[in-house]
Amino acid sequence: MSYTEKTHPTRSEWAQKAEDPDLEDDLGYELDNWEMVEARNAEGEQLMFLPNDEEMIKDEAFIVAEPDAVCDLVESV
Repeated sequence: MSYTEKTHPTRSEWAQKAEDPDLEDDLGYELDNWEMVEARNAEGEQLMFLPNDEEMIKDEAFIVAEPDAVCDLVESV
């Protein structure tokens, strides 16, 4: 089932989720490793996150972010 086919959970469905749910089993996320690339432009430094799967890039699956908007969740927890 694609993301666009999924329905949003109701409040009662959210209330039934564990306080610390498993990302894949409970929430349906598929974890993936993406490459981080540092880039500079006229406005300053930006980070680009690119999926390893080239087909995803063709589907415009990438992220551009300011460095101060990004943190390492493993180190932050």
